[in-house]
Amino acid sequence: LVVFVQKVFKYTMVIQGISTVFLMLYWVREYSFIKALGMGLFFSASSFCTAGFSVFGDSVMSYSSSAYINLVLLITSYLGACGFFVLYDLSMYFKNKLRKEKEIYRLSIHSRLVLVITFCLLFAGTLLVYTFENLLNPVGHQESLLEAFFQVGSASSTVGLNSTDISHYNYSSLLVLMMLMFIGASPSGTGGGIKSTVFAITLFSLYTFLADRKQMTFFKRSIDNKTIARASSISFLAFGWFFLTLIILTISDPELSFIHLAFEAVSANACNGLSTGVTASLSDLGKFVIIISILIGRVGPLVVGYSLIGRTERIDFEYPKGNVLIV
Repeated sequence: LVVFVQKVFKYTMVIQGISTVFLMLYWVREYSFIKALGMGLFFSASSFCTAGFSVFGDSVMSYSSSAYINLVLLITSYLGACGFFVLYDLSMYFKNKLRKEKEIYRLSIHSRLVLVITFCLLFAGTLLVYTFENLLNPVGHQESLLEAFFQVGSASSTVGLNSTDISHYNYSSLLVLMMLMFIGASPSGTGGGIKSTVFAITLFSLYTFLADRKQMTFFKRSIDNKTIARASSISFLAFGWFFLTLIILTISDPELSFIHLAFEAVSANACNGLSTGVTASLSDLGKFVIIISILIGRVGPLVVGYSLIGRTERIDFEYPKGNVLIV
């Protein structure tokens, strides 16, 4: 545990330090050295910890056309969101490559799954949002693609920064962002959501059942049933709490748009912070529910479920099997 904490501290300091330098080099052209350094420190911590705080009144909308700022913030947030186990795995992999050691270091199945799922979600989400927004409101090709890329990355990593006013997004784009926020980041990372691996296991468990396979496999490795059950439980509990949150919000704030309330509920559950601008208009009850959702989202629905139900005594015998009709 001590070694792990030391590595977490090391990776955090190194990544935030490098991010601070890159951001400072950009802002030193606009501000004094001290202010540029302070802004670099602030945004590097905000993005790596997926906090989403900004010193500007419009998040980072003033830099929506700056590929440099967008990429630095997104890369930093994804490094925090991917999880420290993945960071350790990648560091060992590249060390092995640089040293040209005879024994090849292979990435763990967890790291490979996280990297593949993260890339697929980012690519598919960007393509969908870019397409939907161009169909509704055509804008400059390069800027529109950059905005879509940043907003999808912000939703997926749960950093919560926005480079454009998403309250103007059409419902299709908002639904894509909601799905990405619900899935969220990866285990042992700084982000929220049900986690990318939970989404992948839940999705592939459905495929395994429909394909009538005996076991679920990733990269020629089988996944045990207990892991599948935990992933399914997390997905069910998270969706159930989101649904309950949404019901309460529609009762407490019936004058607000349903899609905007749903967006607020998902954002709170995923500890994201993205908003369509209706948070301040929520009633006291609505704001209280959002706060509780953020806390539950941070602790985790499975942990909350364990604390409410508790562990039951293990039974050393089995009951006879019974058949129940499903379809």
